[in-house]
Amino acid sequence: MEYAEVHIEEIPSVPQVLLELLRLFHQSTVEFGDIAHIIEQDPVISAKILHIANTSFYRQWSEIKHIRRLLVVMGIDEVRHIAVTSAIYQYFSQFSEHQEDIVTAIWARSLLCGHITQELARLVGYPFPDEAYTTGLLSRFGQLVLLKNHPESYLDILFMDDPDSAVERAEKKLFNASHAQVGAAVIRQWPLHPFVADAILFQNTPQAALSDASNLVKLLNLAARLTQSVLHGPDTPDTRPHDDLFGLDEALLAECRDCARRTVLECAQQFGIHSSLIFPSTDKPNREEKTATHQQMRHKLSQYVRHAALTGSSELDASPADTPEQIFDRIRQELTIAFGLQDIHFLTYDEENHSLHPLSTVDDGQDLLRELHINVDKSASLAARALKTGRIHCTFDSVEEDDPAAVIDQQLCRLLHQDGLLFLPLRDGEKFLGVLFAGVSEPRWRRIKPPAIGIELFSQHISRYMARALRLLDIHRKMLTDQQEEMRVEARKLAHEINNPLSIINTYLFALTTKLGENHAASDEISVIREEILRIGGILARLRDLGTATEDEKSPLQLNQTIEDLIKLFNQTLFKGKVIQTEISLDDRIPPLAIGSAAVKQILINLVRNAVEALPDDGLLRITTRDGIYKNGQVFVGMKIEDNGPGIPPDILKNLFQPVVSTKKDHSGLGLSIVKNLVDRMGGEISCVSDPETGTIFDILMPRRTVDTDSSNESGDVSDPREE
Repeated sequence: MEYAEVHIEEIPSVPQVLLELLRLFHQSTVEFGDIAHIIEQDPVISAKILHIANTSFYRQWSEIKHIRRLLVVMGIDEVRHIAVTSAIYQYFSQFSEHQEDIVTAIWARSLLCGHITQELARLVGYPFPDEAYTTGLLSRFGQLVLLKNHPESYLDILFMDDPDSAVERAEKKLFNASHAQVGAAVIRQWPLHPFVADAILFQNTPQAALSDASNLVKLLNLAARLTQSVLHGPDTPDTRPHDDLFGLDEALLAECRDCARRTVLECAQQFGIHSSLIFPSTDKPNREEKTATHQQMRHKLSQYVRHAALTGSSELDASPADTPEQIFDRIRQELTIAFGLQDIHFLTYDEENHSLHPLSTVDDGQDLLRELHINVDKSASLAARALKTGRIHCTFDSVEEDDPAAVIDQQLCRLLHQDGLLFLPLRDGEKFLGVLFAGVSEPRWRRIKPPAIGIELFSQHISRYMARALRLLDIHRKMLTDQQEEMRVEARKLAHEINNPLSIINTYLFALTTKLGENHAASDEISVIREEILRIGGILARLRDLGTATEDEKSPLQLNQTIEDLIKLFNQTLFKGKVIQTEISLDDRIPPLAIGSAAVKQILINLVRNAVEALPDDGLLRITTRDGIYKNGQVFVGMKIEDNGPGIPPDILKNLFQPVVSTKKDHSGLGLSIVKNLVDRMGGEISCVSDPETGTIFDILMPRRTVDTDSSNESGDVSDPREE
């Protein structure tokens, strides 16, 4: 049997241990150390912590390999949710009294092996005794997996009188895998050292085969034998406490074994677990006493489950300072913990247009999702169907009903690399909020689909949190709008103040031209200066009225002429004080373009200025243009600015066009942000390649919209597809 997907959330814990953990969480004050102490004594809760730590949400903490440190990363609220979810699954699992006794016995043997492994690690000087303890604690996790998947057939062989090596042979015969193999396969996916899974895999291997194995493998192998000597007695060849791996004498091994046995008995007494469930040789309680204890545990579990159903297992409502993004992240975490869903995304409902759109404020990590648009009235997508019917839908059900999944749903499956998608409708009363969709495997969907427990009730809690997050988003948008309006007012004031001295400069330039005469050698340079002052005035005008196209933007662009004029100006200004070699290669086929010349001038000035500042003496600056560049069915004109300077540092390159505070006095970081915005506004593209050996290249593509085709809106070889 394959165990590629183990439903960790459904693996049962010892009821007494789980109830003690829940009791702590329901106290008015809870100490983190007390919670960690209980979790470290339970292999199932520990396994669930490690499993959640391996999900995409916590992947950034993958270097943390100790349970207690993972608890700190997750936080008490998250651990509480894991405990409550475990209680819900355990209550509805309907495990029999005998099966719960078996789970308790596995718990005791796991705990015993954990303490023995830790003590052996200390004796031999192994530097990671906590890792050794975790390895021993998880050594029988494969038995719990097999018990969950084969509750009847596994009971017949689980606790045979034979040692674990014989049990493994019976497991392989029945299930094609031993509990050691199953446990190692599952644990290998978690953020633990690879040797942990190896140790679990080889825990019953003969010692003679382990002479060159890692110390952790040897430690668990020896600990497993000592554990069996407690359970079956030390008088059989397979369980006699001898050590061919580290050279520890039998007396020391016996002391280690007996100390661990006492610790487990004390722990069981703390949780109210009868010793007969741990070590069969002790006195057994009568049947009535066992049944009463079993019923009492189920009654207490039902109380916690009822409390979770009435109040919700989440504490989101208790966090008024949470941002919308934090709320959405919490929803993702809870769905992963409770139902094992992956790659969770949100679609919000646009009431005016009756459509669903990706939540734009949350970075889903998938740019293609931003283009998603689902018409609720017309779309065949299960997202639209879920919203209209108020029921959960899944792509696997569509296949079953001989109803092929909509193309958009199939595309989403491929885009997210998922076998199937689940669509969960979100409503606040009668108001549509949107749809949550997530990746799901077919076996998992069979387990969680309605009327199975939990997910429909859970959707009500999610809808409430979603409504709150959307209200917060509306508030944030309004605040942002107000802030933007304040910035516009300040920009208008600043533009007015700058415009006054520019007007005076322009007046004096006119007077200077009159005095010198039109034929003076400096008249051309004065004309360029006056033109640039006018361009600055155009920039200030855009500041006064952001978002409105100006006449300058609509004026035709003579690209090559603009570059030649600017180079003349740079030779007298930017290039002064440095020996800069310039190479200009201009394609004379480029026609006048329906692109504002002011924007292109600003782009050139910013990029050339940055290049000149970076170049040493004798540096090279190259500007080239090219006509007729075809890309994705569109025609572009290309402009390339190259230099052989030292290149752009990698930390700056990855956020190159973001408006950051620059360390340069001329704020070139902001200048590149302006360049990107200007290119975007004209419908173009910009890219950068930079290397310390060869320098930096900025490559700009501008739509080849000519004056004639832009004004007539006719299609042709050089027409802009954006205008069609």
